[in-house]
Amino acid sequence: MIRLSKNSIVEHENTVLMCNQLKALVEEGHIYANNGMPPLLVENDPKDDTKRTQVQPASIDLRLGPEAWEVDCDFTLKPGETMEQALKHIHAKPVQTENHILEPSLNGKKQTYLIVKLQEGFDLPAPLWGEESTKSFAGRLDLDITGMLDRYFESHPFNTLPPGYRGGVYVLMRSNSWRIQLNVGKPVIQIRMNIGDPLIPDEQLKKNYSKHPLLCQYKNNKTTPIEQGHVKFSDGLILSTDLERDIIAYTAKPSEDIIAIGKKKEYHPKDFHNIQRKPKQEEDYIAPQDVFHIMCTYEWQNVPRDQCADLKRTANEISIDAVNNYAGFSDPGFARPLTLEARFRRPTRLYHRTPIARDVHLQLHDTVPPELAYGGQKLQSHFSQQPGIALSYVFKDEVEW
Repeated sequence: MIRLSKNSIVEHENTVLMCNQLKALVEEGHIYANNGMPPLLVENDPKDDTKRTQVQPASIDLRLGPEAWEVDCDFTLKPGETMEQALKHIHAKPVQTENHILEPSLNGKKQTYLIVKLQEGFDLPAPLWGEESTKSFAGRLDLDITGMLDRYFESHPFNTLPPGYRGGVYVLMRSNSWRIQLNVGKPVIQIRMNIGDPLIPDEQLKKNYSKHPLLCQYKNNKTTPIEQGHVKFSDGLILSTDLERDIIAYTAKPSEDIIAIGKKKEYHPKDFHNIQRKPKQEEDYIAPQDVFHIMCTYEWQNVPRDQCADLKRTANEISIDAVNNYAGFSDPGFARPLTLEARFRRPTRLYHRTPIARDVHLQLHDTVPPELAYGGQKLQSHFSQQPGIALSYVFKDEVEW
């Protein structure tokens, strides 16, 4: 039994914290708003639809702050160095904030980065560590986002907070395809809080699968479980491409227009995407080199309410060679196909059900109630009803091209 805070006790090691435990961490100041920043939202505001809770079923959204700098290189912190010192060493240029908008916007052509300090800070109990992921809407805008700490930690990977971390968090951001306008206060990453190693190994996944099929397929307007004998396990469940649907991918189209991430259903998809349709019979799809693709898995994920899931790259011996930006965690209760973001290193042949990703599952501390699971009554999501490929919420849906 581990006491995380005054009102939060965890009975199991190797687990991911749930929403009620995350709220307790916020309420007791272990996750807090930095000086001058608005407090974290732990409940929806019934009078203001723009004020949505930051607490998800198994993660917390983190918001862009007003402090930002433009830099012309990717970088890591040197031993003993703080972020403040690094920004001086690489001659970072302060970014202006006007009307809660960071200027200049990210530019898909110009090879520059923005480093932005987030509004949240952390004072974590010793056994607790964090793992960050890009929010789904941002990944589908081809935003490259890396989480960084406010000082150097030896042998510590990006996008994670070490156990017992105390301090602020930054994101290093680059747009690879389009011009993106960033809004202060907008969540662009989410963080999951872990104790120990919550990853469920293949042997346990197989046992779980026999009780609760973790993958389904969609045929004849209904979903049916995929038999376990037809599932490949390799440090997770192997997922594949779907080339039998009418639209198999959206690819990035160059545009000089600016996309504001604070808008919803504002932009026409055809102004920023090309459609790639189902190949003719006996033909495959040749993915062009270094073009951003938004695709879809053949398999439908079926995450139990006592687990959450994440997408990882596959080993090269069982998959194509692609740079994949798998944005967003799969929360407990998610039961949909997965939208994939991919950029191929070279022209690549894809066929129906090409292995492309690993679906890894993590153990939650307990079972999330139905109303708090993904798409439940209290935590709606733009992507909760996605039937296949889903673009970022800034784009209009169900429009004629």
